[in-house]
Amino acid sequence: QWTFGDVIPTGMITLWILLPLVCSIAVSGLRGTVQWLVFVTIFYLFSLFLSDNFISISINVDEKITELFFGFNAIIISGILIGIMIYFIKNRDKAIDELAEFTVSLEKIVSKRTKELKENVEELTATEEELRQNNDELITANENIERQKREIEGINEDITHSINLTKTIQDALLTRKELIDSYIEDYFILFKPKDQVSGDFYYLNKINNQLVFTVGDCTGHGIPGGFLTVLGITYLHEIIKRNEIDRPSKALGILYERFK
Repeated sequence: QWTFGDVIPTGMITLWILLPLVCSIAVSGLRGTVQWLVFVTIFYLFSLFLSDNFISISINVDEKITELFFGFNAIIISGILIGIMIYFIKNRDKAIDELAEFTVSLEKIVSKRTKELKENVEELTATEEELRQNNDELITANENIERQKREIEGINEDITHSINLTKTIQDALLTRKELIDSYIEDYFILFKPKDQVSGDFYYLNKINNQLVFTVGDCTGHGIPGGFLTVLGITYLHEIIKRNEIDRPSKALGILYERFK
């Protein structure tokens, strides 16, 4: 412990010890501060050890020298504190500039991302509009298909009805099995139309104790062929039954003239 006259500068010594700690916090950061704090703690404990085991040295100096010493220390400490303040101000300005640069960079990134998102939203909107138009077209096309389906079903129903009616008429004009049974005992008929209505026909009748049997093949099949069979059976029955023609050549000649 050093004394200058009646003044014990313990506070000044302590201030000199703590001043590097403040500088370390300002300059070195947390790691350097911890290191310096450990060093100061060891040094302080070591000083306590020395103060208890060694003789204190007392130097008496003039009061003016003491005042000069404390003034010199005050100037140095003030300079150091001012330097620290200047350092903090510069770092603050630098941090502000860096923060401003970071803010500008962040604004550019945000602006770019916003522009990209806006473009993506516009593309999605256009795609949604296109999909909506396609959906409307599909709905319209489906409605047209349903309408055409109903029309086709109606036409098919009419055609089926006409075919069934034609078949009914054709079956009615073909020689009945009961009549054939009265003329022939042992016989068979193989009649397998390609379509529901046949273009072929058979006819059996009896004139003047003569049995007239005809197998006809009309041009075409289906409804056109069925109409021809109706005409063929009707004309043939009229030729044979009414005119009592029993010769095939004459019957075919008259039938040909009827169809001309």
